[in-house]
Amino acid sequence: MKGKRGIVEFPNRGRFKNGDVIRIDDGVWQEKGLDGNGKRNYSIALSASIGQTKETSKTTLTTNNVDHGEMQTEVAFGFNFRWNEFGPLISYLISKVDDEQTTTSSIGGFYRYNFKENKPGAEWVPYAGLAGSLISQDSDNTKRDGLGFRIMGGTNIFPLNDHVSLLVEGRFDYSTLKSDNTESTSTGFTLAFGISSYF
Repeated sequence: MKGKRGIVEFPNRGRFKNGDVIRIDDGVWQEKGLDGNGKRNYSIALSASIGQTKETSKTTLTTNNVDHGEMQTEVAFGFNFRWNEFGPLISYLISKVDDEQTTTSSIGGFYRYNFKENKPGAEWVPYAGLAGSLISQDSDNTKRDGLGFRIMGGTNIFPLNDHVSLLVEGRFDYSTLKSDNTESTSTGFTLAFGISSYF
């Protein structure tokens, strides 16, 4: 290529007939369906996670360590700016140790950085992010309040259209809770699956 002139080579040595259409590719790869339809400005997501958590409880006299399984349900509303997504997050968690059942509810927010633009036409969008929340926990004997933090990574997959995605996400959660005479910390890894609707 020199200036606005260039040489184009054709595999059939330029043998064309009347009416033949010639298309010159620009050589730029595009993901299938990159120019999709509709919008992805906002999202509503519902997810459920399962995992194992280690809890350390301290009083003035004792320290106890307990491992327990948990199942958590979350609802999130997001604002999507293609490379960045953020919004409020509400969750509800049930865990059981021996015969004691504990319910935990929280409200907070999340931020995700997308490693590719989340726009109509993108069929999968990997991401990493952070979340924080205010926590209220009730069990058979005590009520505790505290803070929760999360590191997460996953991907949104759009198998059917530009608006509905399947979510797969790995999470590391850390929380601190306090009552009148007890302070506890919890850490754990969970795997979450969910569905999101973009509009």
